[in-house]
Amino acid sequence: MAIQVWWHALHGRVSRSDVPRVEASDAKKLKALEAENAKLKKLLAEQMMDVSTVKEMLGMGEGERHAFERAYGRF
Repeated sequence: MAIQVWWHALHGRVSRSDVPRVEASDAKKLKALEAENAKLKKLLAEQMMDVSTVKEMLGMGEGERHAFERAYGRF
């Protein structure tokens, strides 16, 4: 079914019967997942800012920064 929908979408021939319906429970789950995703993105951004601030406070040069990234991964 998914391949058929993709093929029709690619060639501009899509009918209502080709597109699967979204149930109300699925829409609620999607909305909850999107909210959780937004929270996680915010946490990640805050963590990246914290790491960046620590690097600036420590005054890391290029060599020190590369050693830090090798040890702890790139943030």
